[in-house]
Amino acid sequence: MPRLVLAILGMLLIGATLLLLRQQHLRVRAETHRLHAELYELEQKLWRQQVQVAAATSPAALERTMERLKSIDATTVDLAGEWAVLTPAVGGWDVLE
Repeated sequence: MPRLVLAILGMLLIGATLLLLRQQHLRVRAETHRLHAELYELEQKLWRQQVQVAAATSPAALERTMERLKSIDATTVDLAGEWAVLTPAVGGWDVLE
């Protein structure tokens, strides 16, 4: 009789453990699916940005930009901003404050 009780308790313990493992497996699969969906969305966003960059840096777009920049008076544009003035130096560009 004690062997039968121990066998039943052992089977119950194994069954409960298997149910917990199954639940954990389902959670991991759901998390994996969520991460794959997020990765797919980020890849789509990256591809859209790459298309925008390619369109903005096409030879025709660069020519249009250069034509617009030629018409702007260089003395009225502050490219360095209020923080620094860029000047050419022997080793490259130095930032002077």
